[in-house]
Amino acid sequence: MANQTANAPRINKVVIGGNATEDAKKISFDSGNHVVKIRLASDYVYKDDSTGEWKKITTFVSCSAWGHVGNRALDRVKRGTPLLIEGSLKTRKFVDKEENVREVLEINVDKIHYLERNVLNTDKSDTSKNHSEPDLSHLDETLCPD
Repeated sequence: MANQTANAPRINKVVIGGNATEDAKKISFDSGNHVVKIRLASDYVYKDDSTGEWKKITTFVSCSAWGHVGNRALDRVKRGTPLLIEGSLKTRKFVDKEENVREVLEINVDKIHYLERNVLNTDKSDTSKNHSEPDLSHLDETLCPD
């Protein structure tokens, strides 16, 4: 029988939003090249059907930005910066301190959208009501469907 995966789409595209967990970090190589590492926290919020409670799952994602995208991120990405990152998934192997071969899955960044925080409540007297979330209104609806 013919290989049925031959006609399968070969799409490797990721779009993820969240907040930087730390300042962007530059890693330099002996070749003179460098990469900028970004760690992103992305929340998934859902309502538990059995309890009716809202729950949140946070996923932490490592991202690698190269060239001018990385250089710009180095200057702009600080802890808490809201971002929308576009890129592709990539696996990378390395040897840890105990000489074990490890494999990680990360996002190879193509584009970073720097989002602005939209303060929902400016009443500073009640800190329990102070919330902020990224303003996504300027993004194309195809990236953020309802």
